[in-house]
Amino acid sequence: MSHARRVQKVERQSEKRAIEVARYVLPVAAFTTMVHTISGVVLYRLWRMQAANDTPTEARHVLGEMVARVRETDRSFSTASTTARWRTGRMAAATARR
Repeated sequence: MSHARRVQKVERQSEKRAIEVARYVLPVAAFTTMVHTISGVVLYRLWRMQAANDTPTEARHVLGEMVARVRETDRSFSTASTTARWRTGRMAAATARR
């Protein structure tokens, strides 16, 4: 292997190791944000599951905040009528007709 190729290989390995180390250091030392996009149906299902199961407090808080943000723009999200339509499968049919 030539010297130039060896240097490139060492640099690539060093970068990979630096990234691996950063995976452990950044969560402890840096402020980060995470964006997670899901559909309304998935959010609704997660919200129902967290109420029915032993869910960690942090997950309950995150789901509660997500539902609150959706309700700011859509007041009918997770109301009794919406819940009934989702349970019976009429939500997909109602959405398809629009």
